[in-house]
Amino acid sequence: GPKLEKAYKQKGGWEGWAQVELASYLEQVFGGEGVATVSREDYVYNGNDQRSDLLIKTQKENGTYFTNMFELKCESSANSGNFRTKVQADCTKITNGVWNTEFAPCEAWIIAIGVT
Repeated sequence: GPKLEKAYKQKGGWEGWAQVELASYLEQVFGGEGVATVSREDYVYNGNDQRSDLLIKTQKENGTYFTNMFELKCESSANSGNFRTKVQADCTKITNGVWNTEFAPCEAWIIAIGVT
């Protein structure tokens, strides 16, 4: 729609906006009754300053936790030429990443939104 079209053309793209919208939605759906927490830009990788875009940490009935980590890529006018390369870089980051133990066990996902 028109809102996304304007965001697509913004300098810096619309990935941050998408993160906020998605985090808000996921918090609404999964965050009830303290079962799950949704956060953004967490330092999930050991030994560097790379962060995840979204993190859902869920408490199971037995009191243990599991984590779903998401890397988000949103195509914009500024990155459309190298969008695929950026997505592949996130794939490499997830594949080669060593997780902080506080987030284990952790499943990693990539959400790539292309609009062209």
